[in-house]
Amino acid sequence: MDNKKDFKLNNEIEIRRKKAKIFLIINFVIFLISLALLVGVFYFISKSKNSSAKVSPIDISQEESGDTNNIGNYVARKIDGVMVPAGEANSFLMALMIDNHSDARPPSGLDKAHLVFEAEVEGGITRIMGVFSSGQNLDEMGPIRSARPYFIDWARELSALYAHVGGSPDALVKIQQDKILDINEFFNGKYFWRDNNKPMPHNVYTSSEKLEKYLNDKNADRNRFVPWFFKEDEKFEIRSESGSIKIDYRLGMYKVEWKYDQENNNYLRYVAGDPYRSKDGEVVSAKNILIQVASAIELDDKLRLEMDKIGYGESWVSMDWKCEPGIWEKKHPSDRTRFYGEDGRDAMFNAGMTWIQVVRPGIEYSYE
Repeated sequence: MDNKKDFKLNNEIEIRRKKAKIFLIINFVIFLISLALLVGVFYFISKSKNSSAKVSPIDISQEESGDTNNIGNYVARKIDGVMVPAGEANSFLMALMIDNHSDARPPSGLDKAHLVFEAEVEGGITRIMGVFSSGQNLDEMGPIRSARPYFIDWARELSALYAHVGGSPDALVKIQQDKILDINEFFNGKYFWRDNNKPMPHNVYTSSEKLEKYLNDKNADRNRFVPWFFKEDEKFEIRSESGSIKIDYRLGMYKVEWKYDQENNNYLRYVAGDPYRSKDGEVVSAKNILIQVASAIELDDKLRLEMDKIGYGESWVSMDWKCEPGIWEKKHPSDRTRFYGEDGRDAMFNAGMTWIQVVRPGIEYSYE
């Protein structure tokens, strides 16, 4: 009797084990099916988003990789879409505050910038921030001037090294509070020099070699920013023979005109009616001209400004001799400023320098 009971008990245990094993297998299969469905849904959503965006021949919206926009051993540089040797697509960016006072002209190296911001500072004077990349080998860059808060946010959106000589009280506090990677000539004189042939304070210069040494000394991390979209130039046969863009900043010596060059499909810069040349004699040119309308208020008796660079507003995008209206948007100080057409899609730019003219409401601008 005991043997029969034992046999029956063992048989029940074995049956339970088999049921448990079957149950585990079924659950595992269900898990795999669920996982496959989840991955499929995610892939479908991602593909739908990608297919709805504009795609360009040199779309550089992805992180640098060995096969992104490859043409031989060349890839599209993230900041301006220009094809460069593999490994240079995401070189470290350096944003320099460049003096635009009439006594500071001509600037050094500005014609080699990838991206330029120009905006008013005090009393209708405009100042420039040129964005360069490591590896450019520029022997002289400047003259360098003082920091302003809104330029800091434009440098921040590119994770760029911000080079300046002092700054307004608000700007210097902002640099500390926002932990901006910056180099201030006041405390880092060995990375700059003064040209005694030019009047102070329009005589501070640096070089790409000195700034790269500073980056190495700081063990700085590489850039992290959202790139814009780039496209091929318009075909020559459908380009206009001429065209111009005018920005009437309040002071005559800062009034800007960009004249379209059909042959090179770019715009040549004129200031106060004269060609705007770099120190080497080259007329500064840009492939894309953006007008960004941003409100500003005067903060103190020195006429320093607080500018609305966060939010959205009116913009105009000019390239291939055409000017089209749109909007700009920047949701957070560290976000990249985006430019959209009237259809709500990201603007697509020609590869090369982009110059952003920031204007306050009331400053007239026109194109023809």
